[in-house]
Amino acid sequence: MTHFRIGTGLHTLFHRRREPQEPSRTPGVVFDRAQQAVGRGQAWIPLPPIAARILAYLVEHPDCIVPEATLIRVGWEGAPRGAADLYKQIYRLRQVLEADPHRPDRLLTRRGAGYLLVGVQEVHRVPAVGKR
Repeated sequence: MTHFRIGTGLHTLFHRRREPQEPSRTPGVVFDRAQQAVGRGQAWIPLPPIAARILAYLVEHPDCIVPEATLIRVGWEGAPRGAADLYKQIYRLRQVLEADPHRPDRLLTRRGAGYLLVGVQEVHRVPAVGKR
């Protein structure tokens, strides 16, 4: 399994030059693995199991470009799937993580290399306790 750590010189090889953009309009984004949910501001958005496994793996490997093949193996737990299945899950994650899924600034594609997750932290929420 090959991951590329950003900052080792490979960053310039895989970094697409982009026009300067205003800072992300997406409020603080966090991931709760136990609840399989993404928090944005005050809202918590549940994720399907496959998307949650993919996001959990990306969160575990911050600042690393993770190859598509690795994410397919992680998401479907070894079941044979193709890139099209992964693209659907990536888009689903972008709908939750990004202010604009068509102009991502958190879940980035590195063509020919894989995906890079930026600025998403893992948290552990305490489940709400019912009133007595």
